[in-house]
Amino acid sequence: MTSRFPWFTVLCSLTGLVSSAQADTQTDLLLIIGPDGQSYTAQHTLSTDESLLVLQMPDERVSLLAQFTGPEKQTFATAHAQNPNRIAVWSGMALTRYRHSTGKGMQQLDDNTFQWQAMPPGTTLDAEDASEMSTTITWLLPDNATLLAFTDEPPPNTDSETIGRWQTSGNTLSYAQSAGPIRQLSVTFQLTLPDAEAADACETADLQTDDCAPDVDHDGVPDYRDICLPESTDAATSAGRTAPSSDDDLGCNNASVITLAGVQFQSGQSYLDVASRDVLDRVAIALQRVPDQLFEVSSHTDNGGRVATNQRLSENRADAVRHYMMLRGVGPNQLNARGYGETSPAFDNAVAAGRRANRRIELRRLN
Repeated sequence: MTSRFPWFTVLCSLTGLVSSAQADTQTDLLLIIGPDGQSYTAQHTLSTDESLLVLQMPDERVSLLAQFTGPEKQTFATAHAQNPNRIAVWSGMALTRYRHSTGKGMQQLDDNTFQWQAMPPGTTLDAEDASEMSTTITWLLPDNATLLAFTDEPPPNTDSETIGRWQTSGNTLSYAQSAGPIRQLSVTFQLTLPDAEAADACETADLQTDDCAPDVDHDGVPDYRDICLPESTDAATSAGRTAPSSDDDLGCNNASVITLAGVQFQSGQSYLDVASRDVLDRVAIALQRVPDQLFEVSSHTDNGGRVATNQRLSENRADAVRHYMMLRGVGPNQLNARGYGETSPAFDNAVAAGRRANRRIELRRLN
């Protein structure tokens, strides 16, 4: 696309902050694949400065959320209401979340093998200036899936040589590309049906039950929902659990403020990488077990850079954590998000180690 739509003709759009003439466009797509390989939940975040993005979403989806931020948010929200299947944004940030069933998967190779592409069926993303667009796509495969292969190829009819980076952790697969049109991506996985004749259910890999899961720090909280696992210990080397020593359901000795040490962000970014999502998966499971307890996601920065920039960045990061945990099942009323910027340092900003420690995400108990 080479021209910006007049605002009154845009039927759906997203919002954000207008900055310099240099475009800064980011897209983040998260796909949680269902256990049947045919259904999924998508969360798509778009952020752009003065460069048009147009997202077309699939028909017959179940919309869960459409959220807009920035000075033009009302214009964009009104346009989206007029055409819910289409989002167009030339500034700011927007987030959309929905459920959808593909019918037969993105491509069903046989009875239990599936191949997914970069975008779900019926989804397209057009950028006015693709050379300035950075893209991240993450697939969360179901527990009964085995990842077989992942590939990326240049888009057809382009001479783009931009190559992205794959990252895997368990059944989470992520692809990040710093610039250029999205490459042709494919992810192939195989589903495994449970063995009805299995003698011991605890032999099933990654089974998340209190009876079977290991408890590496022996605090009575199984590792799959322990928010405060020790960083230096491999949970896979320790099996079994001890009796709980307290009524702590989070594994953090009932601390009122919990630093989520594994949740980190690149400088100036609010994108959650694979390692951060792994930590938040445990947090989401833990919070769902205590639905009557209320929490706040608190985001903090060091004092480097402008005060206003740090404040906005901390707010975006807190929102990113809250949105992800809502996507993983935490109720929206159980979890608030607040960015504190550089106003609440816990360590000395005069030294590098203190600045690193001040760039933190905390979980605060509210009741």
